[in-house]
Amino acid sequence: GKHGNGTLVMSGSGANTFAGSTQISGGVYRAEKSTAFGTTGGGVNVLYGATVELAGGVIIAAETLTLNGNGEGGFAAIPLRNVSGTNTWQGNVVLNSNRTAIETVAGSELILNGVVSGNAFNLFGTGTTEFGGTASNTFTTTSYQWEGTLELNKTAGVNAISAIGNGAEIRVGNYYGTDNSVVLRNLANEQIADAGFRLRVMQTGVYDLNGFTESLRGRNDGTVNSDYDALGLEVGSSGSGDVNLGGGILNLNNAT
Repeated sequence: GKHGNGTLVMSGSGANTFAGSTQISGGVYRAEKSTAFGTTGGGVNVLYGATVELAGGVIIAAETLTLNGNGEGGFAAIPLRNVSGTNTWQGNVVLNSNRTAIETVAGSELILNGVVSGNAFNLFGTGTTEFGGTASNTFTTTSYQWEGTLELNKTAGVNAISAIGNGAEIRVGNYYGTDNSVVLRNLANEQIADAGFRLRVMQTGVYDLNGFTESLRGRNDGTVNSDYDALGLEVGSSGSGDVNLGGGILNLNNAT
């Protein structure tokens, strides 16, 4: 495992072949080659206060990544940071903290192609994060996209935004910054689960359907045909929450 507050960089042309789990308990573990974590059997566990960084265009094979850390203020370091290039994590990602932090820095892209499960996400950084792959994500509660772009690119009809708890919400943007600077974007049809939660687009946010079709059911109080509050658009000093259809179709209150 990786201990201490320093930075360990895994780089070079030779393939790492160590087996078993990789545990990062402190500091930074930077992957600059696709075999930085050895074989895929043991998984990667990032403990509270530590960080995994991806850099330079790596493609990490189907290994489970478990993240701990909120990333807000004094609530530990950001456990996953994309620092340069387009990097792909093919395996599943487990969000162990209530709103687990992921940062994608400006000019970079992070692609998560496995199942994102566990609690919730906190997205930071002005780069682009993509939820891809063929299996539905299963994270369970209110999640915040503070900055940047989140692209939903699962197979059509597969949930990139999962069926989080009734009364919960997916929050796009925040109360400060530039209008329309935080973007949630569809790259395929029907990426958001038909379940009882709200999509809340804040003052700096925009939901871009990008020409695709999406359905938002809204919250549910348990009675028949009680779906409501499917989409919230905030207005304030930083701007207004917006929806850009781009020729697509948005179905609201589509109860099933």
